[in-house]
Amino acid sequence: MKTLILGLLLLAPKCDLASDLGAIGQTASLDQWNALGNGPVIRRLGREKCFCSLYLILCRYPNLEEHAAKAIYENLDTKDAIRFCELLPVGEPAWRMTTSALGKRSKDDVVPFFVKAIPTLGPTERAHFYELFGSRRWPELAELARNDLSNDGVLALRNQPISVNPPTIGSISRSYLYQLTKRE
Repeated sequence: MKTLILGLLLLAPKCDLASDLGAIGQTASLDQWNALGNGPVIRRLGREKCFCSLYLILCRYPNLEEHAAKAIYENLDTKDAIRFCELLPVGEPAWRMTTSALGKRSKDDVVPFFVKAIPTLGPTERAHFYELFGSRRWPELAELARNDLSNDGVLALRNQPISVNPPTIGSISRSYLYQLTKRE
């Protein structure tokens, strides 16, 4: 409940309240199992800055949370996007999507968020950050990644294809460290 209230307090001043109040009723009729069919509705709510409605979707419908989080995130400036990421439950699909998207913002603006967050994260979430930083060749997590090289915990995520050799935390940290040595 605390997270719901904090989320609404963050988002309410940034939304078009008249549109948002009208849209709240529409959220009750969404089919939580039809993410594809609800995509256009969710994207429209984002364009119309109906953030409170989208946040209610995010909290109410687990199968739509990534879509709602993306629609909110895409319409926030970097400072508010970081605050939004901080509100989301760590490791959940909406958090993974928004933190991945945050990596597309200015490095100088977002690296402090990642560096501050990582000591409190579990190995799966650290691996998520290693993948993100590796794809951008950001070296700030190298020391932590070296500590995870021997971690043979398997990385298992929702909707991840089943493979013979699933990635481990150690293999992801090794890949991150390797990407730092590659030249463009």
